[in-house]
Amino acid sequence: MERKSPESDSFTTESANVELLGDDYYEHGIAARKHAHDTLGSVTSVLDEIEDRADRLLAELLELIEGPL
Repeated sequence: MERKSPESDSFTTESANVELLGDDYYEHGIAARKHAHDTLGSVTSVLDEIEDRADRLLAELLELIEGPL
C-alpha cells in the first residue's frame, strides 16, 4: 500500500508481513473441508426430524386447546 509521507511530498511503500504458504497448505484445507462435510452431512436430516416432531407437538397442542371444554 502506498501512502504519502507527512514529511515530504514523496510516497512510501509499506510492506506487509507475508508468510509463504507451506507445501501442505491446500491439503490441510481440503482435509478440513472433507471432515466438515462428513461430520455435518446428517445435519439436514436431523433438523427435518426435529421439525416433524415440532409440527406433531403443535398439532396435539392445538387439539387440546380447541377440544371440548
